[in-house]
Amino acid sequence: MKKIFRRLNNVLRMLIMSSFMSCLLIFTLIVINAVMGIFIGLDIYFMVFVGVTVGLTLGLVLFNYKKIFYSKRKIQNTKSVSTTKVTRNRQKEVVRSRRKIS
Repeated sequence: MKKIFRRLNNVLRMLIMSSFMSCLLIFTLIVINAVMGIFIGLDIYFMVFVGVTVGLTLGLVLFNYKKIFYSKRKIQNTKSVSTTKVTRNRQKEVVRSRRKIS
């Protein structure tokens, strides 16, 4: 149940982001058309707003489907054990044979 709410939360976040972007796009279209002297009814702008919002939402969800729908694997953090090797300075004894002096 928790996974479903997390997925819906991510999809809702994509919906809000795409509606914000399409709102800015439609507002700039209204301003550009008003400057150019083209007046279109608000119902056309509303239909374009809904179409762009749905399209952007589907596009963002399909683009981020791995992040939204795949479950994250839990990886256990392993402790790094510091291994210290105790090295003792062992000096090799040099054995010299004594020569007999005759």
